[in-house]
Amino acid sequence: MVNCAWHIQRNLIKKLSHLSKADKALYNKVISLPFISRKSKFEDLVKEIKKSKLITSNEKEYLEGLLIRKEKWAKSVLKDSFGGGVNTTSRVEGLHGILRKYLTSKSSLQNVFYAFREIEDIQIDKFENEYISIKDRAKAQNIKFIQELKAKYPEYVVCKIIGKYFKALNYDQTLEIRKNNQW
Repeated sequence: MVNCAWHIQRNLIKKLSHLSKADKALYNKVISLPFISRKSKFEDLVKEIKKSKLITSNEKEYLEGLLIRKEKWAKSVLKDSFGGGVNTTSRVEGLHGILRKYLTSKSSLQNVFYAFREIEDIQIDKFENEYISIKDRAKAQNIKFIQELKAKYPEYVVCKIIGKYFKALNYDQTLEIRKNNQW
């Protein structure tokens, strides 16, 4: 199970808020830990943070506890395993808002039904909107990498990966244009 990177960051902000006044640069490094994607940079920042004399022994102990389970929240570690691009619980929390709209401790079974129906409708709309934008990319069908994915993963996962694949290709093309001063 993955821990929400956003919540980890919020907890770091609470636990180490005094750093924002003492050393803003170090504070920014601490709160960026959940979202650092390069392992070497992550490890270097952890070493720097641990060496700081501004971090109390209790705070170091807290960080050590987090680092023991970094495979559950640190992007630098999580990127090695498939997570469907999700590293926060914001989607789930957004659905909680819908549940709160319909449900209280005295809610009827009918209200429960309405709440889940609305959640289902929202999820189906999201899926269809994502799928439509990817479906039109006929050239994806001829890419060997995509064909291999289709053999192993459900259509929804393949569609998400195709979107990220084309985004990465566009990013490479943008860099090439910049490099050649064609921007």
